[in-house]
Amino acid sequence: GEGYIYNVAVRTSHMRRGIGLMMLEELITQAVRRGITSMTLEVRKSNVAAISLYKKLGFTEAGVRKDSYTKPIEDAIIMWRRSIH
Repeated sequence: GEGYIYNVAVRTSHMRRGIGLMMLEELITQAVRRGITSMTLEVRKSNVAAISLYKKLGFTEAGVRKDSYTKPIEDAIIMWRRSIH
């Protein structure tokens, strides 16, 4: 029932073209086909663009993982999208 998005990356030169949105929409579509009912991910607290994208896709902030990232050390925002369909 649950899926975890481990990594999403778009080459810097290709950002702001909707590629990340298209990738995640397809990932969600494939997850639904496989019976996944909720998805989670973590994102750097400072990655405002990614957080905005995830919210656009229905993810909500559920918590913080302190000092989860290194280089630089930074908190991670835990996000969930529940009841996907």
